[in-house]
Amino acid sequence: MRPEGRPPPQRVPPPWYRDIWPWLLALGIVVLALIGGYVGYQAYKDDSESSDEPDVVTVTQTSGTETTTTTTATTTAEPPPPPPEPVTMPDVTGESYVAAGTRLEGLGLAADSYAVASQETRGTVVAQRPDPGTTAKEGDIVRNNVALGAGARETKEIPDVTGPTASNARDAVRRAGFTVRTTFSHAPSSEEVGEVLTQQPAAGSSAPELTQVTIYVGR
Repeated sequence: MRPEGRPPPQRVPPPWYRDIWPWLLALGIVVLALIGGYVGYQAYKDDSESSDEPDVVTVTQTSGTETTTTTTATTTAEPPPPPPEPVTMPDVTGESYVAAGTRLEGLGLAADSYAVASQETRGTVVAQRPDPGTTAKEGDIVRNNVALGAGARETKEIPDVTGPTASNARDAVRRAGFTVRTTFSHAPSSEEVGEVLTQQPAAGSSAPELTQVTIYVGR
């Protein structure tokens, strides 16, 4: 029993830091998480940047009293070339085969031409393959059928188109008044890939207008 007249004992409140320490602990965890995330990001960034750099390997050899250090840089493989771009075939029927050929070559296509019996004006494209509006790829060969027209054909001299690129050779043949056909042959060297290796008929010979000249292109 408490003696009468004596006040009851006072309860002492707990220190203030006992109530705040859980918040301080939570704040510390958040700060550590932020620091860890930043360090991880920097490491990832450094790895990404260094992956584009050539790897350097250093080899040190010791023989007697001499030390030789050899440094070798390794390079990454070149990416493959992009695929050929799609080309929508224009309609060149009714055009001069020279103008049609220039137009098609400007789109990256190979414009071959074949003389056919037709009463249309000589040199006019009367049909084409692939058809207009279809999709082709750069480098594809297009066939233009060219009207022979009526009357006698003028005799012309066949130009020498060996050496230039196939596109330039086809243009020269058309402008000389002949049709042209492209075929491919094994190139003796990498420098001759895409160039005209030989032709038929031979340069300097004479033939009627719209005679077809075959060019053999290296690949």
